Amino acid sequence: MSYNVLGGALQTAPVKLTNSNPTVVLAADRAGTTVLSIVCTETGGSTPNLTIAKTDGTTTIYYRNAKAMTAKETVVFETIIVLKNTWSLQITSSNPAGQVDVDVTYLAPDRTAQGGQFMPLGQR
Repeated sequence: MSYNVLGGALQTAPVKLTNSNPTVVLAADRAGTTVLSIVCTETGGSTPNLTIAKTDGTTTIYYRNAKAMTAKETVVFETIIVLKNTWSLQITSSNPAGQVDVDVTYLAPDRTAQGGQFMPLGQR
């Protein structure tokens, strides 16, 4: 299967989970964000449950809900997720110390495609 997605530059958001609380790994800005892939690797030799979800603070949509990982397992999640304004991507490990490395690849919004004024990164 292939996708043709127009947008801005590819970006990554690397995060180390350090507790068992839901961790926002990516938040959409006013133009929205398109998540292309999520890679999660268990780093401590335990078997935590992994949850991948998007939320706007009121509604939560689950893509993977408390599914067990094996020790040192890498989960590659390649379902396109669109985060509209006010939505964020959350990852949760059930391990009290987190012990999961997360790397999200996403398209940075292209302001010209949104009808707004283009601004270089760092000048938003």
